[in-house]
Amino acid sequence: MLGILAKLFIHRTEPSKEAGPVSPVVVSTDETIIRVHQPDAPDRSLTWEEITNVTVVAKVSSPAEMDFRWTIAGSRGHAPIIVPFGASGEREFIRAMQGHLQGFDNMAVVEALSTSRDGSFPIWEAPPAKAAASHKSGIRSVS
Repeated sequence: MLGILAKLFIHRTEPSKEAGPVSPVVVSTDETIIRVHQPDAPDRSLTWEEITNVTVVAKVSSPAEMDFRWTIAGSRGHAPIIVPFGASGEREFIRAMQGHLQGFDNMAVVEALSTSRDGSFPIWEAPPAKAAASHKSGIRSVS
């Protein structure tokens, strides 16, 4: 468990000798957008302004193993963007969320990673005025 936390939150200056991403999903960000590429599916994107909440979802995959994923929601009626833990670009994605989403709760991430049960853990929620404005836009497929 501490290994997962270290990978997510500790910045290393020397190259890591650890294995690469454990998921074929690629997440990338810039100053305005989050983009997720999944094999055999259209790319999905969401602007930072459209995000209404961020959640970590935990699921027991076996008695000794948990699966975690980020769920990034935008406007009502659109499927959220899902980013599995271990996606390529995840470390930069987390840093971007910490910088763009005022009040991003790092301790809530730690609590989510400490669970041994299925659950959903709120990490960030847009202020009510921003959430209402975001419902007018939404998640887009990118060609």
